[in-house]
Amino acid sequence: FALLACRHQLAGRRAPRLSLPPPELRGLALQQLQSQRAGIAKGVQTDLPPACRIGRDCLVLDLAPCLLDILQPSLRPVSTHLYTAKERRDLATLVDCMICYGLHYTQQRLPDGQMQFALEPPLDQLVRFSEPPAAAPPAATTTTSTTSTSAGRRPPLSGAVKQLVARELQAERLRRADAAAAARLGPSAPTSASTTGASAPAKSTSTP
Repeated sequence: FALLACRHQLAGRRAPRLSLPPPELRGLALQQLQSQRAGIAKGVQTDLPPACRIGRDCLVLDLAPCLLDILQPSLRPVSTHLYTAKERRDLATLVDCMICYGLHYTQQRLPDGQMQFALEPPLDQLVRFSEPPAAAPPAATTTTSTTSTSAGRRPPLSGAVKQLVARELQAERLRRADAAAAARLGPSAPTSASTTGASAPAKSTSTP
């Protein structure tokens, strides 16, 4: 009943006028956004290995949101020698996941001249939307909104951590390439050695 009593005091006579962009501009912006995200999804699908190949709807709705949380573990921007056992496992899982899905960090230059590491393909642009700038709330509500935001979303990795991950990613790819090359050359080495050893006695027996 309190709401019914004060509704006349809160009501206004003037209807608010909403300012919206023209329909043609909204349609053009939506079309550009859809084509951009379709290109990102196609790039991610192209880099996936055959064992992980999935459809675009499954990638956008099921895989990408969860994969972004996996790609943002809690890591400190320090040397890996100072990491705990859990942080080493998290880093190894992160590197293995990025190699499996064909992801990597590239260094890009911002308009102000600073350098940053960006995820390629930009999987974060596929499932996350830019939030419009809001007015600064009072000091009492700032702490509450920050706490609720951080509780529902993992903070992104810092630039130092991304640089560390990019270095570990490159080193792990080199190790896997060396291991694959050694596995391909491994069976041929004993075969040539055994062939040489078998031909030597045959030559010595024919000499006398």
